[in-house]
Amino acid sequence: MQDFFKEKCGVSIGKYIRQRKLSRSATLLKLTSQSVTDIAFRMGFDSVQSYSREFKKTFGVNPNNYRKADFWDLRNLRPPYWLDCDEHYQFEICQLTSKEIFGFQTSHQIATNDLPKKASPIKWKIIHETLRTWGENVYCLSSFKPDNTKDQVIAVSSFFGMEHNSVDGGKIPMSRVIKCGKYAKFHFVGHKEQYQQFSNTIYMCILPKLNLIRREGEDIEYFHLASVQKQQNNESIVDLYYYIPVL
Repeated sequence: MQDFFKEKCGVSIGKYIRQRKLSRSATLLKLTSQSVTDIAFRMGFDSVQSYSREFKKTFGVNPNNYRKADFWDLRNLRPPYWLDCDEHYQFEICQLTSKEIFGFQTSHQIATNDLPKKASPIKWKIIHETLRTWGENVYCLSSFKPDNTKDQVIAVSSFFGMEHNSVDGGKIPMSRVIKCGKYAKFHFVGHKEQYQQFSNTIYMCILPKLNLIRREGEDIEYFHLASVQKQQNNESIVDLYYYIPVL
């Protein structure tokens, strides 16, 4: 069993567990308001000092500085063993210009016990319904931030929009601006299960491999209308470009 696990993951079970605890704690530091003390004990460390030492060995800075940084260095994160890190996606670095889009906003919370989180099945439904209703390509701008009232949840906000400010003759009152800057651009085509794991693979496997550091900003997805007419093994699929702000 030990040999099989080491062959699959490249490390022993004990080292994998330690690395996963530290990686999970790094995610909690960046995406929640939970205190360093609570995170340390939640991850099974006997003191904040021992946690901070191990964290700095792995990530090069102490937990407080990791949290305060206005970027997210994803290198040295250990992905969960079930994530397919051999998956390859078409990739390029690009510069986006600012653009106003028109649409609607949704928000929800993710409990930290659910991390790493699959993409919401509700989002999948919204994407397909919006593509059909609007009859054109759809943008989705998503942000993930600490919740101001609960320290063990992540606040997720998504804005679904298009380039025109009216649909069926009615004006769309809400708008957002896509911010200009440098982005890592990925192309994805796949069905629901593949899409639900897509962002986990990008963040936990591909960005670290590419030595890319995420800067502040929103993730941008650009869904193609043609998606709604396509199927893969009798399953609905999406065809999209995914942009992540990077330094």
